[in-house]
Amino acid sequence: MAVRLSGMVSGLDTDSIVKELMSAQSMKKTKIENKRTKLNWTQEIWKELNTKIYSFYTGAVNKMRTQGNYQTKKVSTSDETRATITATNSAAKGAHTLKVEQLASAQYLTGGVVTTGASGTKATDSTTLSSLGITANTVITITGADATKQQKLTVGSTTKISDFITSCQDAGLNASYDKTQGRIFISSKDSGVDKGFTITTSAVAEDYITAGEKLNELTGYSSLTTTQKAEIDAAYTTLKTNAVGSDDYNTALATLTSYTQTYAGTTYDTTQAATDLAALYDQKADAVLTTAGSGYEDQTAWLASADGLAWSTANPTATEEEKTAAYTAAYAAQKATTLTAIKEDASYESYRTEAAATIAANRTDAINTAVTTLGTTVTTYVTNSAELPSDTSDGNSLLTNIGLGEITGDAVSTTASGNVSGLTVVKATNARIVLDGATMESSSNDMTVNYMTFALKGVTGTNESVSFTVSDNTDQTYDMIKTFVKDYNTLLAEMNKLYDAKTAKGYEPLSADEKESMTDDEVEKWETKIKDSLLRRDNTISTITSSMRSSLMGQVTVDGKKYSLASFGIKTSSDYTEDGKLHIFGDADDDTYSAKTNDLKKALESDPDAVMEVLSAISQNLYATMTKKMESSSISSALTFYNDKSMTTLDTTYKKQISVWEDKLEDMESRYYKQFTAMEKAMSKLQNQSSSLSSLLGTSR
Repeated sequence: MAVRLSGMVSGLDTDSIVKELMSAQSMKKTKIENKRTKLNWTQEIWKELNTKIYSFYTGAVNKMRTQGNYQTKKVSTSDETRATITATNSAAKGAHTLKVEQLASAQYLTGGVVTTGASGTKATDSTTLSSLGITANTVITITGADATKQQKLTVGSTTKISDFITSCQDAGLNASYDKTQGRIFISSKDSGVDKGFTITTSAVAEDYITAGEKLNELTGYSSLTTTQKAEIDAAYTTLKTNAVGSDDYNTALATLTSYTQTYAGTTYDTTQAATDLAALYDQKADAVLTTAGSGYEDQTAWLASADGLAWSTANPTATEEEKTAAYTAAYAAQKATTLTAIKEDASYESYRTEAAATIAANRTDAINTAVTTLGTTVTTYVTNSAELPSDTSDGNSLLTNIGLGEITGDAVSTTASGNVSGLTVVKATNARIVLDGATMESSSNDMTVNYMTFALKGVTGTNESVSFTVSDNTDQTYDMIKTFVKDYNTLLAEMNKLYDAKTAKGYEPLSADEKESMTDDEVEKWETKIKDSLLRRDNTISTITSSMRSSLMGQVTVDGKKYSLASFGIKTSSDYTEDGKLHIFGDADDDTYSAKTNDLKKALESDPDAVMEVLSAISQNLYATMTKKMESSSISSALTFYNDKSMTTLDTTYKKQISVWEDKLEDMESRYYKQFTAMEKAMSKLQNQSSSLSSLLGTSR
């Protein structure tokens, strides 16, 4: 920044002078900033108003134009304790009778008490099934309403009650074990005979279990993710259910092979590779030391070598045992040195390459061995996968050991139920009604018949029935029209308020200095005054309100006769200050015209179809008009009623103009200071010259 000499010689308050000069020059920038502020406020107001207009368009207008919304039905019933009845628009009007003979229910069972031996101690959810007497290799099959979720639980030594409960849940059932009561509870999630479930048992060979465990071991099943386990489980199922050599069989086998190769390779890398490599290096070190002439071929060769002779000289009376110990120690020390050299020295690179190749070959052998084992294990697994009956010698199901029996859907098997104290099974039922003499069934207590829905609650008596009547719901239609009128009036009032707002002439956005001198309340009132006036006499508002009024006041022809809103008592007031507000003449909530005859209600009661056709047609015209008003154009975006694009462009223009003025004012301020600095320098120079001259004149005297 250039040095500024602010009145040092002249005594002038240069900063104040420049500030005053800049204030005058800044007026043009301030005017542009004020325009931009007003524009931004206008954008905010329009965004809010646009949201309200669009909500009216998608809400009340859209609902009024759809004829289906006029065709509502209501149901009057003699007894809602037996059934709640509703009807859609398509239901035929008339009187009906209903008998509820049976309600729909889900299948559910309560198991007998499960104990762990003679002591009568109740089992826990972690008690194993085998400890309760269910033979290992037993397969418990749980099938719910969705057969694709069928679960087969093969009992092993560690299979627990909790595993059985989880399998029931995975099959799509509600299931739990209450350890306090010692009972299993199972039920269908939905009612109806087609939503029942079965729980049966069978058995598989011991080899099948052993093979399955081996397959899990070979594939590394226990260390896999849930997704990977699911992939392997699917492969097991495919192997059991498809012919050997088929495409599906081979694909499943390839999946298991891939997992086996990966696991076998990883296992070799982490558990065997280092051991094999150490053994190879040890062999190489022995080979190096025992090479003829090395002095370490044997004890005799070592004693003849320089190191051995030196030791013999130092130990002339050594025994044979001492010589052997000395040789062994010398060999071990030299072998350690040789091993280090083999692992690190360049001269032994070929040894290391050979060792790496051997390790790779060993790794391949380990993988091939695992794959070969996989093949034979799969064969054993598939061959022994067929399920056989698992009944005990006395004919009872093994499930009796956990308080259950063979569940066939409707009930528990007779033999089992007689041997399990406390076991109850309630079969699933369908709801059954007699509607106008016709018997009908449903798996749910919510039945829909001929566009009528029955929420069944209770069974009717033998000679009892429920009578009900379906009729037009004119009250609902009336309320819809009334809501439309209310929403329209509210929106119209807001637009009229903005359009007819008082002028804010003389009011401009406040500067920062001006705001500091005012209270927050004063600032808010000042800005509100400006904001309220921004859409005064706005052409867009005028166009929208005029087009909406024209659409609503227009006529439509139905069956050759012309109608308008006024035909049904929906009119504007004679009071021009309401600016087009609609009234439903005769409506009890209308303060002005409640005493008038309510033609809308009369029309709905006498000819609801005519009301529907006329009002939906008028509303469709309004909908089309509003759709046209918010089409995309060069100055406005789609679904927008105002010129948002034009405003955005103008805002960008204002920002550029403000930026230009900021640069211009900065240059102007710098120029002023340069001029004052030059003046100060000139005055300083003149002052110095005057002082020098005075000094010279004084000396001459």
